[in-house]
Amino acid sequence: MIMTTFTVSATNNSMNPGSFILFQKPQNSSSGNIFSLAWNVRMCYPRNRTVFNWTQDYGLSCAQTGMLVPGVTFMASHIQNADPKSLNTSLLDYNGFFFLQPPTTGGQPGALSVQNSASVPMNQASVGMVVSGSTVYAAQAQPNMTQIFEPQSNYWIAFGNYQQGQVLDFRTIPNCCQLNFPPGITNINVSLNPNGTFSFF
Repeated sequence: MIMTTFTVSATNNSMNPGSFILFQKPQNSSSGNIFSLAWNVRMCYPRNRTVFNWTQDYGLSCAQTGMLVPGVTFMASHIQNADPKSLNTSLLDYNGFFFLQPPTTGGQPGALSVQNSASVPMNQASVGMVVSGSTVYAAQAQPNMTQIFEPQSNYWIAFGNYQQGQVLDFRTIPNCCQLNFPPGITNINVSLNPNGTFSFF
């Protein structure tokens, strides 16, 4: 199966060096249970351009994060490929380290889920949904709980000082801008303006 590649070319027309980030907002962004991550991060100096590419292939991930709060960095220690339409649920287990079992069928249709075994300690790890090799959402792992991630096609861009996998509070990100791909369009050109706003061209 050939997957569509999406591309965003971002130009820094401001006077400041920093990082462009792409992120997604979970469907129920008011719940507070699922956090957005700095999904893709590219450093870019003034008058330079950087390019993001991705496909909509999915997976599940886990990381030893401690308490999952904005500012923490989610660095995946284990990733399993998954598919919202078939192999869509996995078990998070703990045996001195955190790991995900190979995904099986039977999760919520159209979503990805992680069941946490009774051996998972409290507030030590997090699980996430992977898109194109990088974790886009994460949730705190808890014993005997299940986290459900619903794939979205909403993409946002921002600029500042960010690290790959950083847990975001997108409500506090200034001047973030949604990237809309019209039907049949898979390439977007965007510019960061001197006043911190974004323009498309």
